[in-house]
Amino acid sequence: MYRIVFFYKINEVMSARIWKILGCLCAAGLLSGFIGIRYAGGFLLGVLGALLLYYRNVTFWNDVLDTGVSEKRTGSLHFVFNYAIMAGVLLLAAFFPDILNIFTAAAGLMIIKAAAVIDSLLPADKNKE
Repeated sequence: MYRIVFFYKINEVMSARIWKILGCLCAAGLLSGFIGIRYAGGFLLGVLGALLLYYRNVTFWNDVLDTGVSEKRTGSLHFVFNYAIMAGVLLLAAFFPDILNIFTAAAGLMIIKAAAVIDSLLPADKNKE
């Protein structure tokens, strides 16, 4: 029973509504390109990193749930690799400040979390069953 509920929660996290909010936030972030192209470049790099992290997390947890095996060290290397992806995005932005902005790259990395928070603050859709 717990496995089914947890699996349902993982798939429920990113509803169609959150994807729409994410698209709006990405469009708004890319508008920063009018201020400077490096702002949009850093933001786009951060968004790509966030999407890669989201995909890795969903596939990892679905694999853990499908196998039904979880030990003390399950996922240690997975989390280290996730932090390496985040660090890589920020290091790229730090090494190439002429084309990437590190602050907008960090904002791009947090975009999925921001979309989920905005979704939780908005009133629920009454048409959804």
